[in-house]
Amino acid sequence: MALFETAGLHAALAETSNPAGSHDCYIVLVRTSRGVGEVRECAATNVANTPLVALTDYRDADLTADVLGAGATSVLPIDTDEDLVIASIRLALAGISALETPTLDWVMQNGFASTGISDAERQWLTHLDDGLTIGQLAPIAGYSERSLYRQLNQLYHRLGATDRTSAISEARRRNLL
Repeated sequence: MALFETAGLHAALAETSNPAGSHDCYIVLVRTSRGVGEVRECAATNVANTPLVALTDYRDADLTADVLGAGATSVLPIDTDEDLVIASIRLALAGISALETPTLDWVMQNGFASTGISDAERQWLTHLDDGLTIGQLAPIAGYSERSLYRQLNQLYHRLGATDRTSAISEARRRNLL
């Protein structure tokens, strides 16, 4: 995983703190679709909920949406002016995402499809959040209990979660519920 570091960014971060009192912000370079996995891995191990800004050399709305779905707070082109990167970091530390307008338009048009979570999976999470057990949800979803259990484990993994509670929490964080 590559981190983008310059003296200007460090100076800007030194003037800013996030609610946890940390000056940290992960900045991940996404050069291929494998970079989405790096973002997901970084987000999954990010227990302090440190903002994650991805810089990519792709001008691809699908990849950008995947990077956001993997846990990035903001996604910007790698050639973005340093002042705009610093502004994006400040926004990320305040819990605000920065996106290019074409990317935002694409995400608005494609909605939940851009998260890598299907409407059915989102509905499953909603039912689980409402307190249904896997046994109660399986007939509604059209799966056997065991099959749904496997499907849910794959969903949890895609969300960077290890169990139902953390998956629901992550889904809420991503505004999927």
